[in-house]
Amino acid sequence: MGSIQPLAKVDEQQRYIVPALNFYLLPQLELNLGVGIGLTRASNGIFLKSIVGWTF
Repeated sequence: MGSIQPLAKVDEQQRYIVPALNFYLLPQLELNLGVGIGLTRASNGIFLKSIVGWTF
């Protein structure tokens, strides 16, 4: 049988804020860009995200 693991402390959990902008370049093409900021020691850092969407 497995043992139950305790929940991680708050500073060991990864938490981010990622504000993003949507750009509609063509009627079918959408671009989503954002900059993420880590809020805890486990997620300390900054990152970029992008999503390209195409409607069929």
